[in-house]
Amino acid sequence: MAVTPDGTVVGGDDVVAQARQAYANLRDAVEAAGAQMSNVAKITTFVVNYRAERFPDLLAVRREAFGNHSPASTLVGVASLAQPQYLFEIEAVAVID
Repeated sequence: MAVTPDGTVVGGDDVVAQARQAYANLRDAVEAAGAQMSNVAKITTFVVNYRAERFPDLLAVRREAFGNHSPASTLVGVASLAQPQYLFEIEAVAVID
């Protein structure tokens, strides 16, 4: 989710801003587990009211987060998430040797 540690939603109605925050949160979680983003093997992203014209922007944010690493990924357009202000959610599987 695109939230700060205190639960504040970042990005308002800007799905790209929310994606950046969600990837930053993912990075923090992965690193807290002793891994790196290169350990992420699979991601699934959920985007509220997804439109294909948003794909290049969302792909650019994913590339910012992962660099040259390209985990398997699935993007799912959804009608809503757990809270109405959430526009972007990511789940990930990381493999630590």
